[in-house]
Amino acid sequence: MNFSEFVLLSLVSNYMNIFRLNGKTINETTKGRYSLMKKITLSEKNLKNTMYIGAGIMAVTVIFLSVFAVVQNNSAKKNAPLDSSSISESTKPSPDTTLDNSTGLKDPNKEFEDSNGDNVGVDAVPDKDKETPVFIMPCTGSISKYHSPDELLYSLTMNDYRTHEGIDIACRAGDEVFAVSAGTIKNVYFDPLMGYSVSIDHGKGMVTTYKNLAEELPDGIVEGARVTMGQKIGTVGESAIIEVSDSAHLHIEMSENDVSVDPLDYIPFDEDAVFEG
Repeated sequence: MNFSEFVLLSLVSNYMNIFRLNGKTINETTKGRYSLMKKITLSEKNLKNTMYIGAGIMAVTVIFLSVFAVVQNNSAKKNAPLDSSSISESTKPSPDTTLDNSTGLKDPNKEFEDSNGDNVGVDAVPDKDKETPVFIMPCTGSISKYHSPDELLYSLTMNDYRTHEGIDIACRAGDEVFAVSAGTIKNVYFDPLMGYSVSIDHGKGMVTTYKNLAEELPDGIVEGARVTMGQKIGTVGESAIIEVSDSAHLHIEMSENDVSVDPLDYIPFDEDAVFEG
């Protein structure tokens, strides 16, 4: 082997060694990267599995706490003392209801007395919440003008036709005026057209207003005072300037739930006690 062939062989051998070394390095590098990627993939899978397990535990915990809270709430309601203020009026026993001492239930065989002292059956118990107050005449006299909220009536004083929201009871000036039923005085005032007036709230939405009264009122006739049926609340006057041409009279109006109604539909008019003066 000459020198030239030796040099050429040495170069080829060196290049082959370098190629082997590089190939091995590349191969190891590739294997290292693959191993790293495999580890990352496994880590991601483990993280997802951990998240799923954590979410499942949280869901089970929430469901358990919700069920526990409902059970505790129901238990507290069962053990709570009964509040009498929370009992509706419909469930409270009526004072007029007869109860059986042994069972606490209504005894259909027992009776009670009505306001007249007569014994009546249980089915005849009056509904006091729906009863309309009882009324009497406010004074003695004759009806000189009727309730007419829609049809126009002639006004002698105003010389025209107009509606009339109450009734006029002809009587003498100075005659006593009485409360037609028990109630609370709602207003005491002077109406520029209808004169001195007193309004009484009788409950159940019923209100009566007495107009054309004299200025002087009995002691105790003030707003907020309680009056009884037949109690004197004033006297007939001549203070209503739009009815001054009419003969002396009491003008009385009545409303039910703020709606004008005919007083004669509620007040029994005594035809035998007619004023003829």
